[in-house]
Amino acid sequence: MKKNLIAVTICLLIGIIASTQSFSQGTKIKAEEGTVVRVKSLADISSKDAKSGDLVDFVCAEDIFIGDKLIIKENARVYARIEEAEQAKAAGKQGSIKIAFEGIKAVDGQKIPLRSVKGTTEGKSTLASTVALSLVVSPLFLLKKGKEVNLPKGHLLEAYVAQDVEIVVQ
Repeated sequence: MKKNLIAVTICLLIGIIASTQSFSQGTKIKAEEGTVVRVKSLADISSKDAKSGDLVDFVCAEDIFIGDKLIIKENARVYARIEEAEQAKAAGKQGSIKIAFEGIKAVDGQKIPLRSVKGTTEGKSTLASTVALSLVVSPLFLLKKGKEVNLPKGHLLEAYVAQDVEIVVQ
């Protein structure tokens, strides 16, 4: 009886180990460089308040699939920071923000490096109209301030996979 119990226990352990190994191995899928990852902001971001180096909160706006395999889940955290920020200034110089998207977590837990080609947004420039008006009317118009950049909570931007990455999916 003891021998049977030991044999059954060993068989169960071998079965559990074998099923765990096959599940954890999964299938490897390649996320290619340039794959678009739509991201959304979790808070308001303004050129008036932002400082270079500030961390900013973004998440993946939608599930990302390669074929029929999920590689990034909606709401996965995006690692991002303010690379450059300038407040609006006199003479109509607009504010600007440059956001660097650095990475996002894949379904297998690894960090996929991102790049942000379209992560810069600029406010509307009023320099040309300010200078033209100042020449006609008064030098005081050179004091006209440009507009700040404001990205509201939920604002959508695009980031891009920075290099080919193999992701293990189930």
